Amino acid sequence: MTRALHAKGIVVVLGTALTLAAHAAVPAGTQLPVKAADKQFFKMGDLKKVRFLVAASDSADPESITSRLAGCTIEGDSAYNPRTGRLYVKNPVLTCSPETKMGAAFLGGSIMGQLSDSGLEGIRLDCPNPKECTMGSLKKDAEAAFTVTETMGGGN
Repeated sequence: MTRALHAKGIVVVLGTALTLAAHAAVPAGTQLPVKAADKQFFKMGDLKKVRFLVAASDSADPESITSRLAGCTIEGDSAYNPRTGRLYVKNPVLTCSPETKMGAAFLGGSIMGQLSDSGLEGIRLDCPNPKECTMGSLKKDAEAAFTVTETMGGGN
């Protein structure tokens, strides 16, 4: 009888883990509203870490993936294109604390996607000379979107 209870316990634990993983998936095409977490100044050739916070979603559904990821961070290496005056994020990592609605089901990992604003790739920096933007600044709370390009997390 103990073996039967032990086996049932293992099945319940595995089922719960798989359910949490399935709900922790971030599907391709998900667009996360983000805000810059820090003010930073960039010059051509600078390599810096950049961090964006996933903003609360306008969605009426509190269980939507974007609502559940509110408060998580997307961090990565900056890639600044002086020709366009836009900042990109290389090797982005999405991290959620246990206090977010995603909870311990998803604490983070590498995420494939692109940062954009106004439908254009990258986020525009404030430049003193827009024609030749060899330096520019990213304002704290600058709004953008991060579009996930490859499914991440538990099954699809």
